[in-house]
Amino acid sequence: MTRDRWIELTVAVALALLAAALSPWGFTLLTGRPVLSLRVTAVSAAIAIFLLVVAFALAARGRARTIGFHLMLWTFPVALLASLEIGAIALHLADRILPLEDNSSLRNQNRYPGYLFSDARWKDVGDGLRVYRPFTSDGIAINGLGLRTAAPTPKTPDEWRIAVTGGSTLFGYRVLDADTIPARLQGAIRVPDRKVTVYNFGIEGATLKGELTVLRRFRDIYAIDQVIFYTGGNDVTLNHMNRDAAGLGLAAAQTTGFELVRAALRVVALWSDQTTPEPAAAVDRNSLRDGIAEAQSYCAATAMHCDFFLQPLIFTCKSASCRQSALAHGVARLYPGMEEITARIYAGALAQDPRHVIDLRDAFDQASGPIYTDFIHVNEEGNRIAAERIAATLSARAP
Repeated sequence: MTRDRWIELTVAVALALLAAALSPWGFTLLTGRPVLSLRVTAVSAAIAIFLLVVAFALAARGRARTIGFHLMLWTFPVALLASLEIGAIALHLADRILPLEDNSSLRNQNRYPGYLFSDARWKDVGDGLRVYRPFTSDGIAINGLGLRTAAPTPKTPDEWRIAVTGGSTLFGYRVLDADTIPARLQGAIRVPDRKVTVYNFGIEGATLKGELTVLRRFRDIYAIDQVIFYTGGNDVTLNHMNRDAAGLGLAAAQTTGFELVRAALRVVALWSDQTTPEPAAAVDRNSLRDGIAEAQSYCAATAMHCDFFLQPLIFTCKSASCRQSALAHGVARLYPGMEEITARIYAGALAQDPRHVIDLRDAFDQASGPIYTDFIHVNEEGNRIAAERIAATLSARAP
C-alpha cells in the first residue's frame, strides 16, 4: 500500500470518528441530554452525514470513489447551511438584528442545566397536565412528584401552607432555586404566630387554567391553605398568538428553533409595517378573566384563601431601563399589539374581583438596573422585588 493511500485511509477514519462524535447519537453521549431539539438534531445530522460521505469518497476506489464525490457535491449545500446555522448561533445573530433576549444580567445563568431546556424534562401525568421528571443539579432540585419544591411532609398544628402557581417566570426560568419567587417569598413573608411554608407549583407554559389543574392535583397532597396565582403573562401570550397566528407575530418567531429562520423573521419585522388590525372576534376573549372565575369557584368550594397577582411584562414597566432598552424596542417590533392586548386582558381580570386580583404591573418602575431577560422573564433581582411586593400584600391580609 502506498504512502498516499495510507494518508487517505487515515484521514477517512478520522473523519468517520469525527462524524460519529458530531452525530445526534454522539452529541447525546457527550452532552448527557437524552432528548435533543430539532435544531440540534438537524444540524448535527447534516454535518455528520457530510463527513461520512467525504470519508467514504477518500476510502473508496474506482467507480465507488466517483459516486462518493458526487454525493459530496449533493450534500455540501446542506452541510454549508448547517455550518451557517452554527455560526449564527455562536453570534446570536437574531438578537443582534432585533434583540428579544438578553441574559447578561443573570448572576448564575451558567449554572442553569441544559437538561431543563430539553423535552426530556417533561412527564405526562394525565388530565392534560405535564410535570417534571425528578432531577437534581447544582442549586436546582425537582422532587419525586415533578415539582420544583420540597416534598410534602406532615403538617404541624400552627403551620400555614401557601402554594404559588404560575408559568416559567414563577417556576424560575434560568435561575437557581434560592432565587425563585416562592423561595424569596418564604424568606420575606411575616405572619404573626404562624409557621408559614411556601411551595413552588410553577409549570412552564401554564395559563391560569393550567395553574388550576396543577393546584387540583397537588392541593390535598400538600395540605394547602392558601394559593397565590402569579399569573397573566401566558394568557396574554396565548391571546396574541390566536390573534396573530397568520402574520408575523409571536407564534412564528418563537416556535422555530433555527437561528437563521429567527434572524430572517426579525429582519422582516425590523423593516415591515407592524400595524396589525385586531379582529373584532378577539375583543371579548379573555381567558385570564374566565380562569379567575373558575379558580374562585374552586377556592370557595375548598375553603382556600386565593389571591391573583398580575405579573408585570416588559411593556408594562415604566422605568428607563425597561422603556429605553433595545430589548423593549425588539419586543415592540416583533410583537405588535401585545401591549394593548395586555391592558385589555388585565383590565378584565381586575374588574372580575378588585379585592383579590392585585396589579403588579408597576413592580419594576423604580428599578435602576436591568430586570428583564426577555419580554416576560426576569433576573434574580426582579424575582426579589416581585416576592417582596407579594409578601407585603399577604402580610397585611394574614389570616
